[in-house]
Amino acid sequence: MKHTRTLFAALLLAPLAIYGADVAPAPDVAQTQPRNKTAHREYPAPPPVVVNITSSEWYKKGSHGSVADPKLQAKREEMIRPVKQFWNKTSEMSDWYVADGDAKAAACAISWLRSWADGGGVLGKLISLQGDGTPGGKAAEHILGVFLVDVGFTWIKLQPAASPEDQAAINTWLRKIAARVRDCAHAIKPETRNNIYYGYGLGMMAAGVGTKDPSYIAEAAKVYDFALSAIRDDGTLPREMSREIKALTYHNRASWQLIMMAELARFQGLDWFGHQKSRLSLLVNRVVEGIKDPSFFNAKSGHKQTPVHHPCWLLYWRKQTTRPADVDAVLKTLALDDFSDPDYGGDVQVMIEKNFFEPKTRR
Repeated sequence: MKHTRTLFAALLLAPLAIYGADVAPAPDVAQTQPRNKTAHREYPAPPPVVVNITSSEWYKKGSHGSVADPKLQAKREEMIRPVKQFWNKTSEMSDWYVADGDAKAAACAISWLRSWADGGGVLGKLISLQGDGTPGGKAAEHILGVFLVDVGFTWIKLQPAASPEDQAAINTWLRKIAARVRDCAHAIKPETRNNIYYGYGLGMMAAGVGTKDPSYIAEAAKVYDFALSAIRDDGTLPREMSREIKALTYHNRASWQLIMMAELARFQGLDWFGHQKSRLSLLVNRVVEGIKDPSFFNAKSGHKQTPVHHPCWLLYWRKQTTRPADVDAVLKTLALDDFSDPDYGGDVQVMIEKNFFEPKTRR
């Protein structure tokens, strides 16, 4: 659901003075337009449980994972539609609960999660197909990783409204998914680890926080520190730079995965932003500059970059960076009117307005 707001005026008017060592104050989101609390809200019954995940590759052969094939992309979208609708709708309802305490939304979303937990949702076969329809690749594993990220964030938000019985069932289910994702992560050789590996780490982090299982937080920490060690001094990641016209896109993807892992760590009272002498800032500042002016990525990759879409995670980074004006400039240029994405924990503005990831809000 889109929310049209005047965030950018608020961002630019917000105080830019830096407090502490590395943290800038959050934007004054109180100046944004009030949202309609009840318009267009629907609370449907849980959809049929999807046990097996089928997904396919969708990039053209020989394009280094850079050029999408429209037909393959459409086929893939149809394959994953049921699981995508599940994570989108449950995330949306959890946003309503966090935004204004919509108990009906929370109950509905929890019923969806419980239904799939009881039915073994996404715990069946992982069926990965190549572009020609033959078995091969890891497309289904990738979707399982995204599912864990998005549903993990949703569960973190919904827990206060869940009964002990629902909590036990959903926690058990998410731990089972996290175990499969952990196995997917372990199967990736160090020399081929990229944003997919980081996404698995984020999924384990969300599941670890949501189910209060420190073993998955520890697994995520290993992924996070590996990613930081891969960042070059110029702020680039070699595996993401190899994506040619989408080098900037995949640097952006890696950035938000690591930012969200660090946000979840902060939610637990841990400082992951400061790991390895705050090395994450090299990557994220490079991406912020690249979104504003992609010439560095054009030259470094040897290819003109495709635009980066929907970088709402920048609002989280703005709270941490010593260069908030750079973030403001990018946001003003992009003029986004929708800050909702399950990959970033849902509606980013709601999360920030409610100080959701602040350590004091831990439950």
